[in-house]
Amino acid sequence: MVVAPGYDVITAGINLTRLKLDLLCSGIRIDDSLKHGILPRYRYKRASLSEGRSFILSHGDFSTVINLAVYEKFVRSSPYEYDHKKRLLLKDGEPICGFELTKDPDWYLEKLDDGTMFGSYIQLHGTSVLATSLTNYCVFKDDNEGCSFCGLTLDRDNKKKSPERLASILQAIEKKHPGLYYELNINSGTLRSDDMGAEMFVETLREIRKVSLIAVAAQLAPMKDFKWVDRLKDAGLTSLSFNLEIWDDELRKKIIPGKEKIPKKYYLDILEYAGNIFGGLNVSSWLIGGLEPIESTLKGAEEIAKRGVLPFVTAFRPIIGSTLEDASPTSTDTMIRIYERLKKILEKYDLNPKNAESGCAKCDCCAAGREILAFGI
Repeated sequence: MVVAPGYDVITAGINLTRLKLDLLCSGIRIDDSLKHGILPRYRYKRASLSEGRSFILSHGDFSTVINLAVYEKFVRSSPYEYDHKKRLLLKDGEPICGFELTKDPDWYLEKLDDGTMFGSYIQLHGTSVLATSLTNYCVFKDDNEGCSFCGLTLDRDNKKKSPERLASILQAIEKKHPGLYYELNINSGTLRSDDMGAEMFVETLREIRKVSLIAVAAQLAPMKDFKWVDRLKDAGLTSLSFNLEIWDDELRKKIIPGKEKIPKKYYLDILEYAGNIFGGLNVSSWLIGGLEPIESTLKGAEEIAKRGVLPFVTAFRPIIGSTLEDASPTSTDTMIRIYERLKKILEKYDLNPKNAESGCAKCDCCAAGREILAFGI
């Protein structure tokens, strides 16, 4: 990371946590030539992983990756702009600090012998996390009960990525860049089965473990049999997320009508069970700030933390293609008020995301969990 001289977030008198939250809520205006990389971006559920574009902000020994909205309508009014020639973050036209857009790797265009392009299976998230989605089928969307914030394009044919091809591509990437990537984050739609897609993850993990020791994180809906958690662990999974999304009961029915049918208590029970299997810092649950009252989000965060696992709060981003595409993003004030008290919850239950082995909480590019504990707010 090369930071432009003379622009440091400390000397500029800026709190890094507040700056990151403001960027997450506002998005950033960038030159049209920079909006699209080598390949089309994955479209994910909460504007996480490879949705948007990733930037690096550094000061001193601390650097953070931020995944920011660049495509959505609300970004047009963002006070933030990226000066790519000087590698500076500007606010209202004035330079704040050094800032750099991450680049797509050249291996995106490499191919297996059968013609499968590497970038069609795995994409880079930030600088050191690899990401993939196993299928774009989702039972909730198929039944017209999809999550309103979700930008996943439904594939009713349920085409799945081949575990063997995925493992072969990962092996080739790691051979070319040994030690550069510490994690593979696996996402997916939810399948129409009692295991909610866990068997598909297990099959993929078994192939990965034949060729790689990379940490692997996964996000799934809670399966009916808790023993799938053990099977995922035995197959080589490192960290696991079961995402509650919304805590308020009435808003769950409105915003996540399919997932809402899985009781909150069941989520909490399987999160606690998984925490005992994987270790609490390797298990997390997302909540989306701004889609419900602040008190409700914080109640959910505390209930998750009580189970000894990490609550992960991200700002709502109205993704193009989602039902809520034209809604307003979460305000920075809302996120600051949430994070002021989230810090106390994390400290109360001794949960520090930086100590996680892998997963969204460790990466933290869509939230500010590490920053809130390191710099306050």
